[in-house]
Amino acid sequence: MFFRPTELDALVFGHLFSLLTIQLPAVDIAADIKEFVNLTEFCQRIESKYFKEKEDD
Repeated sequence: MFFRPTELDALVFGHLFSLLTIQLPAVDIAADIKEFVNLTEFCQRIESKYFKEKEDD
């Protein structure tokens, strides 16, 4: 069975990815988010499936 991302998946990914990758002065929100392994793995799955270019072998 194939699952497609929902609008909620896109919304959550957008917010989490921004918070994980932006450098904010004197605030390390990324460290707090990284404590939740399921959230970081969610972002990694979405990024690798939809945003990373696939290498031609």
